[in-house]
Amino acid sequence: MAPDGSFRPIELPISNRREIVLRRGFLAGLATVTLLMTNHLAAHAGQSPANAQLTDELVRLERARLSAYVSGDRAVLEQALAPEYVHTNLYGQRTSKRQEIEEFYDSGRFKLGGGDIRNATVRRYGPVAILLADVTWTGASYAVPDRTSVDLSGTYSITRVYVLKGRRWLVVSSHASRQRPTAPAG
Repeated sequence: MAPDGSFRPIELPISNRREIVLRRGFLAGLATVTLLMTNHLAAHAGQSPANAQLTDELVRLERARLSAYVSGDRAVLEQALAPEYVHTNLYGQRTSKRQEIEEFYDSGRFKLGGGDIRNATVRRYGPVAILLADVTWTGASYAVPDRTSVDLSGTYSITRVYVLKGRRWLVVSSHASRQRPTAPAG
């Protein structure tokens, strides 16, 4: 601090151009780490470290399922869904694990080009965890028998109920509601 109470930057002598480059690289790296930590902390604000870790794990499982839907990887779907799994879709219809896999994915009626999950929060109650999130599907469609294909691309609010069985989290229940696009401001 200067005698007048103002702060002045500390000037460090720089002996060569290489030192300038090294300092810039260090500062860029420090800025990147700070940004990543800020994003991680913001995503898990108010969560305990254990809950933040569980949120990360369940989001990873959700992304693996999204990838399996895109690639048609039945094995991942079989492992992710509990035998008693039930999904309630945006029309209020319920499907079992068998129906989900055989009628939608094996039949080729359901197509998904890509997806993303955001705004995930998790609440844990012993061996049960509830995940709330927003999922965006792109290139999504379902070919209704004897009708045209239904476009399912869009953003959905999802609720997933996971149960810890052994050492694995399995989805036992799922619900999706389509979000309405918001009107532009102004």
